[in-house]
Amino acid sequence: MSLTVKKKGDDFQQVSPGTHPAICNAVIDLGYQDGPYGIKHQAILRFELPTELIDRGDEKGKPMVMSAFYNASLNEKATLRRDLEGWRGRAFTPEEEAAFDLKNVLGAACTLGVFHNENGKARIKSISPAMKGQNYQLANKPIWFDLDHHDENSSEFQSVPEWIQKIIGERVKDDSPGDAYEQAGPDVGDGFDDDIPF
Repeated sequence: MSLTVKKKGDDFQQVSPGTHPAICNAVIDLGYQDGPYGIKHQAILRFELPTELIDRGDEKGKPMVMSAFYNASLNEKATLRRDLEGWRGRAFTPEEEAAFDLKNVLGAACTLGVFHNENGKARIKSISPAMKGQNYQLANKPIWFDLDHHDENSSEFQSVPEWIQKIIGERVKDDSPGDAYEQAGPDVGDGFDDDIPF
C-alpha cells in the first residue's frame, strides 16, 4: 500500500472576483463583541448573488451568499458608513446620520465588488447602487434579527445560521454597556427620498 499525502483543496465554492448584482437577505445584530480593538457593537449584512449559483451538493442551483461584518456605527471613518453611502449613491445628511434603522437595507438591491484575498477567499470590497434594469427576487427567506426586539428563544433567532447563533451567544451580555462601549444610534423610521434604495 502506498502512503501518498497531499494538500487537500478547500471544497467551499467561492464567489468569482468581479462585479455582481446582489440583494441584502439578512440583517443580524451580533450585540457587543469583545475584539482586538475593545468591545464594539457589531452586525452582519448578508447578500444573495442571483447570478452566482452553487454548482454542487444539495444546494446546487441556489444563489451563493456573502456576509460582511461591521461595527454598528455611522462615524465618519466607519466601514459601515462608507458602504451604505456607496450603496445609496450619496452621503448621509446630519439628520440621517443621527439615527438610521439598519433594517431599511433588508431586501434592497445593490452591486457588490468582490475580490479574492491572499488566501483565495472571496471578500466584499465595495457596495454600490444596483445596476439599471436589475430585477432579481430573493430566493431565500429574509432574516432580520435585532437583540432589542428578539431574544434567543425567538423564531427570528432560530432562522439565523448556527455559526452566527454561536457568535451572538458569545456576546458581552451587559444590559447597560456604559461609556466604555461604542454606542450606536437609536432606531428611526423610513423617511428617505424615493430615489434612494433605503
